[in-house]
Amino acid sequence: MKIREVEAGDVAALTLTGDLDQEAAEEIRTKVLPLLIEQDRVLLDFTGVGSVTEVGLRAMLLLYRYAKHVGARMALVGVSSEISDVLDAAGFLHFFVLAPDRVTAVAELGGRVLEGSDA
Repeated sequence: MKIREVEAGDVAALTLTGDLDQEAAEEIRTKVLPLLIEQDRVLLDFTGVGSVTEVGLRAMLLLYRYAKHVGARMALVGVSSEISDVLDAAGFLHFFVLAPDRVTAVAELGGRVLEGSDA
């Protein structure tokens, strides 16, 4: 999985490309958990995510629990219908703010889009 930081106003944002599997789950834990300490709002762009495995779901649950523990909020953008169905079946869908695009996600998280940002 490729994880890249992107501009999204005053919200920490990462784009994910690839499958959310065991290898990717560890990468997400090491890159997103520290962001939740530094920022109280984190956006994950799932537009490039093809599938989520059971290990990937556990990583998402860990992120949710940690965000809740530190008082942070997380938004998911670009979640495919297949991944949405998996998150829903696991009971995880309501753990995250779901938005159709970064601008909407930033607004839903209570952030602001900086001028010139393509959030």
